[in-house]
Amino acid sequence: MDAMNSELIRAALSRTSQFFMLLHLVLLILFFFCDLYLMMLISLICMGLCAASSLPLHRDRLRAQVVLLSAAVLLQTVSAVRVVGWDGSFQLALLLLVVLAFTGEYIGRTLKSPHLPGLPLAVLAGAVYLLLLILSAGHTPPFTDARAILHFQVFWGLAVFSYFILCMHTLVMLTTHSEKVLTDKASVDKLTGLYNRAGYDRILAEMDLNSAILLLFDTDKFKAVNDTYGHETGDRVLVSISRAIRQNFRSEDRVCRIGGDEFVVLMLNVEGDQRELIRRKVNRINRELAHPEDKLPIVSLSVGVAFGANEPDRETLFAHADEALYRVKQAGGRDCIFYGD
Repeated sequence: MDAMNSELIRAALSRTSQFFMLLHLVLLILFFFCDLYLMMLISLICMGLCAASSLPLHRDRLRAQVVLLSAAVLLQTVSAVRVVGWDGSFQLALLLLVVLAFTGEYIGRTLKSPHLPGLPLAVLAGAVYLLLLILSAGHTPPFTDARAILHFQVFWGLAVFSYFILCMHTLVMLTTHSEKVLTDKASVDKLTGLYNRAGYDRILAEMDLNSAILLLFDTDKFKAVNDTYGHETGDRVLVSISRAIRQNFRSEDRVCRIGGDEFVVLMLNVEGDQRELIRRKVNRINRELAHPEDKLPIVSLSVGVAFGANEPDRETLFAHADEALYRVKQAGGRDCIFYGD
């Protein structure tokens, strides 16, 4: 799993820890006014567990966070049944434990790391909870203030609802990010790290044609490199070319490898005539390739350029850049020609 997704999960669990800290702080105040000192002690212990879950106490911090948060909720649930009873509405805490359990399952499977199984934990917690409830039958809890019980019911109901909203938001965020990661991976060339043909097609379809410039690159006599030095060296040359192109264009420009030795740069959000700038960039790239590192063969690039503002559609834009590239190849290569000049 990529680092960004891992950071999203860490941020979600940190927010969960903060949520429980705030929840137990409010409960601490309610217990104080209701003279439930045992529950005050339990809330303090739960706050300590939540605080500990935010510290890097374990190398596998995500797993440790889930375990500590689950322990805090389970402790709160079990003790609430014995001290406050069913009327305190603390049975809803069990729902939080189920959510945490499945969060642990999700993290473990997504990160492919050891994790606390979610479903068995939820079933075990439910069994313990129901057993305590049965044992409490006929037992009158020392807490009998109906008005205070109503306050607890309202508070705990709002707390559970708020936590479900937090979990839903987090899961939507993670799902959206995971879909984006999968889309990006499907659009990336494995050898060079540039956008592949699928990525190029997607970017081309989404871009503003009127403010875009398409540069079509072709490696001069690349077949001779493969025939003379072998395909492994040829791949290293392609990586070197991709690096040189990417380093000489803006971060908002999209660099793609659309064929074996063919590259495209889509310059986006461009204003004015950029001919001189583009010509300087191409000359600089060819100079860098003329002095390769690691004793790679010397190669050069031919470039055909077409301006989106002058074209009726995307297909014509590429066709005209290809036509300009053909003129460069006919003239001997290692140059840059603009369609229409």
